[in-house]
Amino acid sequence: LDTLRRAAEIPLRLRVIGRPDSAETLIANLGGQRINGCSVELTCPMEQKMARLAAVNAIRHLVEDIEIIPPGLDDLYRHFSAAKEIGP
Repeated sequence: LDTLRRAAEIPLRLRVIGRPDSAETLIANLGGQRINGCSVELTCPMEQKMARLAAVNAIRHLVEDIEIIPPGLDDLYRHFSAAKEIGP
């Protein structure tokens, strides 16, 4: 599964759950899209995962949790099905 994820080059999602009312500060430091008053969702290529986690670690006093969401089977199926329809 990991090999397929890398071949597809679909970005992974990082959901950063911050302390109450910290979303604006998280966005200012990390970028991404606000989910609610305290969560931000980022996307990045697999190769940048550790760098993004380091950026989150730098503001860990604002962070309560982080979810790393790799592309799922549905994402991989859609990706490879679309590539097959386009063809060589």
